[in-house]
Amino acid sequence: MNIVTRTEYCVMKRSILFLNCITALCLTMAGCGSRLGREISIDGVDVSGLPLEEARALVEADQGAKLEGYSLILALDGEVLTLTAVDLGIRADVEDALSRASELKRWDQGRNLSVAWYPDEESLTRQVELMEDRYRIDPEDAVLQVDFDREEPFSCSPGETGRAVEGAWLKERIGRAVAAKEAARIPVKTQTLPAEVTLQELMEGRQLIASFETSFHDSPYNAKNRVFNIKKAAKLINGITLEPGENFDCNGVLGDRNEENGWREAPGIVNGAYEQEYGGGVCQVSSTLFNAVMMADLTITERHPHSWPMGYVKIGRDATISTGGKNFCFTNSSQNRIYLSAWVDDEEDTLRISIYGKPLPGGQHIEVASEETGKLEEPKTEILLDETLPAGTEQEVKKARQGRTSKTYKSRYDQEGNLIETVVAYEDVYRTIDGVTYVSADIYYS
Repeated sequence: MNIVTRTEYCVMKRSILFLNCITALCLTMAGCGSRLGREISIDGVDVSGLPLEEARALVEADQGAKLEGYSLILALDGEVLTLTAVDLGIRADVEDALSRASELKRWDQGRNLSVAWYPDEESLTRQVELMEDRYRIDPEDAVLQVDFDREEPFSCSPGETGRAVEGAWLKERIGRAVAAKEAARIPVKTQTLPAEVTLQELMEGRQLIASFETSFHDSPYNAKNRVFNIKKAAKLINGITLEPGENFDCNGVLGDRNEENGWREAPGIVNGAYEQEYGGGVCQVSSTLFNAVMMADLTITERHPHSWPMGYVKIGRDATISTGGKNFCFTNSSQNRIYLSAWVDDEEDTLRISIYGKPLPGGQHIEVASEETGKLEEPKTEILLDETLPAGTEQEVKKARQGRTSKTYKSRYDQEGNLIETVVAYEDVYRTIDGVTYVSADIYYS
């Protein structure tokens, strides 16, 4: 049996009393921890001194009411879309607010707390995607129409730009509004969606480079068969496409001018005189093309003037062709594809040949001019007897024509119309042609 002294007994008693005090204090603190401190409110709800469970019930009821009445309005194009808390899956973090409230000491400031709101990420993404789908307008590409049976062969529907909702911006903006518990009206931002194919891109390589027009309104150029041959030749040339470096052969395109190929007889120059020949008149087409090609600054590889200047173009600006003989040829010496358009205007009696592609570099353009530079020797006329002719009759079978010389110039201008250079493109000689006339015997021997 252990014997305890009085002194030891007193020490033990004091220790037991201290332990009991500590235990009582801990129990008291535990009891106090289940209740919130004084002067604490959460989003306007007074939870001072309330047990946690009671405070939780009050705050949850308050947050439920607030969420039920919460909405956001998204506005675009005069339309509005209302998003509720349910649509956005908004969660009110009551536990976090209660945890912060329970940790407040008597001396802590900031005793008016707020419940944080968070939209559900999946719900928010879904609502933004619905907006993107609903208000998206897909761009429309420009569409090219090509019809060489029209005066202007190229036309385009211009296409339209599209529109897309800026989804990332909208998602972030809704998130901020929810976090601030802001019942906001949000103007939805959009961005322009460009068309993949624009009018400019389609027409870039199909712009008018050069065009030249001649008339067959006046006699003898308006003879019915001659006009038929002009139209036939124009139709064969119309719509031809030449790649860079590709050659154009006029006789090759038109083919042999004969009856089997559908050509008609009309006046044409044969041996220095007009004669009826199949395809008469096609030289007006080759001459019109010649001028357009010069203005387009393409490389002409073969060209011949007529026996004498023609009335439908100025001197030095004609180009004769004949089946199996003289030809008009050129090369697409540009770096781009070109298109030939040959248009006959029946009302105006005109032929216009146009060349389309990419314009000359730097907005340059070429003008063509020509002049007569001299005359050759006077022609003679040979008088021959035709005893079959009635008395007093003269019959001219070859008209006497005085020869001439000419120069044709190409002048290059910049975009502002300033002359860059002028060069002599051609120097032509139209030889003198002696005439031939048959007369009756009385005139011949007079």
